[in-house]
Amino acid sequence: TELDTRYVTVVRNLLERNGRAGVEVELSLNVEVLGNVALGNGEAGIWVIESRGVEVFHNASIGNQNAIEVEEGPRREVANVAVFNNILGSGADGSRALLDVNDWTEERGALEMGVTAGSNAYWLPPDSGTSNVSRWGRWPQQLGFSQTLDEHHAISGQGADSLVSTSVTNPYALDPEGYDFRGTPSLGAGIAIMSGAADALDIERGTQLRIGPTEPVQRRATE
Repeated sequence: TELDTRYVTVVRNLLERNGRAGVEVELSLNVEVLGNVALGNGEAGIWVIESRGVEVFHNASIGNQNAIEVEEGPRREVANVAVFNNILGSGADGSRALLDVNDWTEERGALEMGVTAGSNAYWLPPDSGTSNVSRWGRWPQQLGFSQTLDEHHAISGQGADSLVSTSVTNPYALDPEGYDFRGTPSLGAGIAIMSGAADALDIERGTQLRIGPTEPVQRRATE
């Protein structure tokens, strides 16, 4: 989405090996990014740029430059971006962090931007391009980098009910080879899903679903 797009839902897509981002939400308002799987994209798996009122729930973002990125710039201030119930994993070479939140004008921190995050599962295998759970903007202080949940919470004040694994193989997805990135039973439920996001996912408002995508994605055959 781009240039004053409003009231858009991006739901249950497979976004694989794009040269840029898997999902890019730019200069937009009231966007829901729900139940998608972003794999091996050249930039962020999910990239929220200078946008407001964005819900990023129940996605899996694996092997991208950064798994989920929220960025403020000079054109518009970010406001109210919620990142919950996602699986973030294995950054590509050059990745800064699985969760990257920053104002590149170096004026506002994530707290002022209204970015919240929790009930996410972070996977950092030995061959990941980054060892950082998060890179967190807190201007006028320097960016904060975290490699553990304790560090992430201390730096950001976020991350409640999240998990981190350094397992060689993805411990969170049911069947990655079969494109089933629904969470394993060990993950447990994330935060309750309300209002429009619940409607888009065809669930009752207030339902707590297991962390990760709600359904497997289908890979289309190519000639």
